[in-house]
Amino acid sequence: SDSTGNAAIQKIRTVIVTPDTTAPVITLLAADSVMSPVMSSYTDAGATAGDFRGGGNIQLTVSSTGNVNENVVDFYSVTYTATDSAGNTTSVDRVVEVADTVKPLITLIGSDPFMVEVGTFYTDSGITTSDNYYALSDLIITSDAGTQVNIDAIGTYNVTYTVTDPSGNIAVAARTVIVEDTYKPVVSLSGDSIAVVEVHSAS
Repeated sequence: SDSTGNAAIQKIRTVIVTPDTTAPVITLLAADSVMSPVMSSYTDAGATAGDFRGGGNIQLTVSSTGNVNENVVDFYSVTYTATDSAGNTTSVDRVVEVADTVKPLITLIGSDPFMVEVGTFYTDSGITTSDNYYALSDLIITSDAGTQVNIDAIGTYNVTYTVTDPSGNIAVAARTVIVEDTYKPVVSLSGDSIAVVEVHSAS
């Protein structure tokens, strides 16, 4: 009331507090899909999370689940989760590809260049090969040695060897094969090797 006793009219304000239904925002540090070489250490970049209710930015704790096997080629998923004080939860995934990007190793057996006599036979000495990850039985080995060398024609030929692993890494090696003629001509005499001729007579 005022000084003369007039009573004020009562006013009621109703304040409705709505529940927080806004989920946190997770930001991945680095890309959402990454590649890591097999047999190498993988360090995850992690993520951050914020709660933006009321125009603010409250940083939240981010937990992660999922294991990356650094020694096995495959795709893995790492899941990041954050929960605010109202119980709103957000999850974001990162895909990690553990990949083999290394070419197989090829070693030539025998000489390079390889010399062979024209008109004889050529037997290729072959190669040895290995891979940083896959077994020898997993590798695809090809060679054009059976078709590339013409043993009946003097010349220089290249024999190519190709090794492919299951990840698609391709290694190529080549051997130079030289088909040559090193035999001296053979001279055959007609008649006796010693001829006796009378002086002043026709031979």
